[in-house]
Amino acid sequence: MKKRSLVGAVVLATLLFPLTAVAGVKAAPAGAGGPMLHLQVGTFDAAGSTGPKVARVRPLAPDAAPLTVAGTPSPWVFQSARPEGQAAVAAAVQASGATMVGYLPDQAYAVYATPEQRLAVVNQVGPLLHFSGPLQPAWRIAPGLTQATGGRDYVVNLLPGLSDGERAAGFEALAGLAGVRMVKGRSGDEAVRVSTDAARLGAVAAVRQVAWVNRPAEFKLMNATARWVTDTGARQVLHLTDPASGLGLTGAGQTAAVADTGINYLPDVKGDAQAYFSDCPAACKDADFTMTFPGGDPTQVDAHNTNHRKLSAFFDLGDSGARPADPDAHGTHTGGSVAGNIAPYGELNRADGLAWEARLVDQNIASPDGSLGGIPTDLGQLFAQAYKPSAPVLPNSHGPDVFAAYNPLQDARTHNNSWGTAGNVASAAADNANALDRFVWNHEDMAIVVSAGNEATAVPPSAGSVGSPATAKNDLTSAASANGDQPQVSPLTLASFSSHGPTNDGRFGPDLATPGQVVVSPKGSSAEDEHYLQGTSMSAPILTGISTLVRQYFWDGYGPVLAPSSNAG
Repeated sequence: MKKRSLVGAVVLATLLFPLTAVAGVKAAPAGAGGPMLHLQVGTFDAAGSTGPKVARVRPLAPDAAPLTVAGTPSPWVFQSARPEGQAAVAAAVQASGATMVGYLPDQAYAVYATPEQRLAVVNQVGPLLHFSGPLQPAWRIAPGLTQATGGRDYVVNLLPGLSDGERAAGFEALAGLAGVRMVKGRSGDEAVRVSTDAARLGAVAAVRQVAWVNRPAEFKLMNATARWVTDTGARQVLHLTDPASGLGLTGAGQTAAVADTGINYLPDVKGDAQAYFSDCPAACKDADFTMTFPGGDPTQVDAHNTNHRKLSAFFDLGDSGARPADPDAHGTHTGGSVAGNIAPYGELNRADGLAWEARLVDQNIASPDGSLGGIPTDLGQLFAQAYKPSAPVLPNSHGPDVFAAYNPLQDARTHNNSWGTAGNVASAAADNANALDRFVWNHEDMAIVVSAGNEATAVPPSAGSVGSPATAKNDLTSAASANGDQPQVSPLTLASFSSHGPTNDGRFGPDLATPGQVVVSPKGSSAEDEHYLQGTSMSAPILTGISTLVRQYFWDGYGPVLAPSSNAG
């Protein structure tokens, strides 16, 4: 399911490279000055310039004190004079023991190296180099930020590929800067949020572990008859998901995750617990795992071990509780489309979800004011928490020991995100797509689904309206189609509101279209009611439910034997 991208090689380029560029850009021909660097700050010959001047940011000279401390790594750029020299430069970096942190167009690598390692590279391939110098602080700041006045919040991304110790050191360095306050994040995160004055952004970007400084992206929500459309495509005919045959895929033995406004699986202020999720034989049970301090450190969880019938975990990242913080009870609806299940259990009923026998990790990202303030600054932490609810802090990569610790009834391996930014042109939004790519690159068994967005407002629909993080390479992006039971509407019809591709760098997208019109699912703040909503918010959980069934198919040993088709509504 994963669209492999060379995350370790290109993630830095996607931060620093201009967002208007098209994928597959060829190297600029070497003129009198040699190859150019193409960055968001501008296009220039680094051998003869430190790039366009950025207000309030001083360039670093190669012999500056921070870059010459023995044994202390800093980010450098090594640019080959010609394309054929790139392999030799990369080999020299590897031989020196330095850390390759990213590719920069044209023909350049960003490298985290000590002075000794940098000298070793230069001594080995010096004649092949067009430029060797520091990754300037000005190149690591989104354009226009330093012109602002007054204090604001900024997201600081650390260089990809750093060790846990180096990330912690970067966090401490940022926290120690005068006039900089840590707002969100913790030591070891790959991205944190700080509050400071624009005049201090040069000092923030000069921290040696920092890759990119930007404004935070602003996220918003993407606002019972879809089953046969995604099964056989024949009206009211089920095949592999038909439970009546005893061979249907139901999601049993799998866990999915939903990051959204909260699912009210516990009684709300009206005294209702939504029956599609609740486990209330007498007193209603808590989920197996919950967050100790709502809205606090996601590493702190309570293990209730309730063996809840539906909720593996409930993490209140936004501190608004199990009562939805929005009038449409958005999270209860999307969670229901993935895995809602109402009594009598063990059979398909009413508006049950696509993977109705799967369990759920519910991550409430809604703040009490209805905003999505619970989304972590380091988006990878959102996925890590669902990946292992009992111990949600994960290394950047994992091996056989992590696979061996997998508990299919607790640990989510499919993840739904019915939220994102409006449009795909903001570089702050691209940062979150990069974080998603990194997580899936390092955790190959996680399938992450994201709503494409509802931004097709022009007639005919304009291209490039897919939001972030749906612009990631390693996700599954869902557009919205008709649900199939709409009169005189083909299920092959794309909804008029659904965002279209290509993405901002010219790639195809969205990946798939699943029903997102007139989708019936559980209604929040009610005991057993359902209602319908529409949007790519509704199509994404349909795709997440399908992804959970696909995982069950392979997890159970290549799935059940193909059964004859049957009518099942």
